[in-house]
Amino acid sequence: MKLVEAQKIEVGSLYDAWVNDASVKLDKKNFFKLVDAYIAEQEKEICGKCVPCRDGIPHIRALFKEIGEGNGSDEKVLELETLIRNLRSSRCTIGLSVGKNLEVILNNNFELLAPVKEGKDGK
Repeated sequence: MKLVEAQKIEVGSLYDAWVNDASVKLDKKNFFKLVDAYIAEQEKEICGKCVPCRDGIPHIRALFKEIGEGNGSDEKVLELETLIRNLRSSRCTIGLSVGKNLEVILNNNFELLAPVKEGKDGK
């Protein structure tokens, strides 16, 4: 068992903390607004060299907006999940970090998409 001397943290727990920093629960009222604001900021950083970011992130943003407006469906949520997973194949750290963050947000707030998938506004 290796320890990081400065903080006495097990090395394995550093990875777990990075992967499981996933306690991101968003307020139901502001969920779509906050996600849209996050994606809008990240879009500014996209270099445009790879398809997952260049085409995926704007499409992800459009899907979140559409679902947030009550026009959700199982197909749209599945497409959203697929596009977010595809960000793992990004060439830069921007796409990788956006993908990881969106996966965390989606996994921890999935219940907010459930009523939307059925065509309700989720409010």
